[in-house]
Amino acid sequence: MEYLTEKASKLFTLPSIVFQLQELLYNQRSTSDEIGELISLDPALTARILRLANSSFYNFPSQIDTVSRAVTIVGTNEIYNLALATAAVNTFRGVNSEIIDMPKFWRHSIFTALFSRNLLTQIGIRSSESLFVSGLLHNIGLLVLLEQTPEKVNALETVAKDAPIWEKEKKILGFNLSEVSAELMKSWNLPELLINPVQYQHQPQLALPEYQQQAACIYIALRLANHLMYECDDAVNYRETIHSEQLEMAGIDEDNIEEAITYTEENITQILAILSPESM
Repeated sequence: MEYLTEKASKLFTLPSIVFQLQELLYNQRSTSDEIGELISLDPALTARILRLANSSFYNFPSQIDTVSRAVTIVGTNEIYNLALATAAVNTFRGVNSEIIDMPKFWRHSIFTALFSRNLLTQIGIRSSESLFVSGLLHNIGLLVLLEQTPEKVNALETVAKDAPIWEKEKKILGFNLSEVSAELMKSWNLPELLINPVQYQHQPQLALPEYQQQAACIYIALRLANHLMYECDDAVNYRETIHSEQLEMAGIDEDNIEEAITYTEENITQILAILSPESM
């Protein structure tokens, strides 16, 4: 796995503006105007943040027309996470292959991000924006594998379809792609709050205690994404893949899941239009 992540950290790099934003966030003297001015140096990033801030993602009653106003209303950490999300997706813009359906890949990622965010929001956890980013990036390890050893991506398709994907990965690769995703995020110096839920998305009980709830939400979210995207392909119903232990760890119930499905179905088209690489 090390050879994949070492090369990936050189192939896939975040733009400097993301790290400059980190510095501003860590500086308690920074103002919303300073953060807005920095983001405004990147017109494409500015446009996407404003589109997100004015979308049903937030559903604010009045128009937000400047980044500094967005920072004031949405919050500095949330704006950083939105900037990180758009920059990270753009980083993989050039990855393309006939081996996997890239639009479907990003649709599944955004489904997972929306589910994760909504589940955490429903139970009153303030880091829901962070979990949106974790959900969005939960499977970037597959893109790393696709870029460097596409034949192994092909090999994953040869394993029995009814086997869970993480079992396929362990059998063919000797490791899980969630580990690769987490290692690439570490190379970007992202906070543990974003990384840990990704690393343990299939085994949330192994996450650090303070992040087990977030990891459990991603565990549930990616299975809900599978359900919505692939149910027409005779995929296993999500109720058969989500167990009471994960629901209890996440602190949610069936009503929360139904609300998350409604929220995600209402928002997927709009958010996909803003964040998918094809729109960048």
